[in-house]
Amino acid sequence: MGTALVRLVGLAVVVATVVALPALGARTLAVDGYSNGTIYPWWSWALVVTAGSAGAALVVRPSSRVRTWAGAVTLVGGLQLLGTGIVAVRHWRPAIGIGVPGDSSNLPDLVRAAAVLAVIGLITAVAGAVLVRAQWGSRGAELPTRVRLALVAAAVAFILVVPLLVVLPHPDLMSWGAAGLMHAGPWAVGLLVAAYSRPPLARALCMATAASALFAVVGPNMFAMGLDSRAGWLPALLLALAAVAVVLFGLGPGGGGARSSPA
Repeated sequence: MGTALVRLVGLAVVVATVVALPALGARTLAVDGYSNGTIYPWWSWALVVTAGSAGAALVVRPSSRVRTWAGAVTLVGGLQLLGTGIVAVRHWRPAIGIGVPGDSSNLPDLVRAAAVLAVIGLITAVAGAVLVRAQWGSRGAELPTRVRLALVAAAVAFILVVPLLVVLPHPDLMSWGAAGLMHAGPWAVGLLVAAYSRPPLARALCMATAASALFAVVGPNMFAMGLDSRAGWLPALLLALAAVAVVLFGLGPGGGGARSSPA
């Protein structure tokens, strides 16, 4: 992948994240003349800023290491922003309830802002996928089979187990799906891609997933949808940290446990 194309991808990410800021800052419905601010938690802003910084780094210095980390954070973070936007689009209208007093005239604007956030997340995730895909063709050592299987198992656990733990003791399909779209799904994709990546990219993807899981534990996570369970998100963080440990210690110092790919 040429340097000019990498810089173009980075510029696209920067522009997308700048556009995302007004969408994140859209004010909530005014109830009895009072506005609660924005529905999006601080970690949504952190994802946007991190992705924008990665894009800027690609524009300024598109080195191999920068491409690796930028691909990881934009893929995982972009998928989370995409899922958050989708959930917000579906959430706004039911959120106001029936007969809620106050001014709901800005509801269409809020729905449109959420849709914009979803599109921005899609653009960012696609940019990350392009960067990641370009590195799959590079030569170098491959992950050992035991490490690969461990990452796949962790990804499956993210999809099937983590959302269920978060919505207990009153699980419902909508909250399970929201947890999957906003968090567990992107984390699972990150680990699945890591399982079939070269060691440097696998490390970056696992660490990006672990950092995002830490954000979920700190919260908040859309309390109105029953997702603000620190106890439920804690296993996700532990699972992500376990994935990081598997990659780091499974490869050994300097990646010595990795398999060499055929020439």
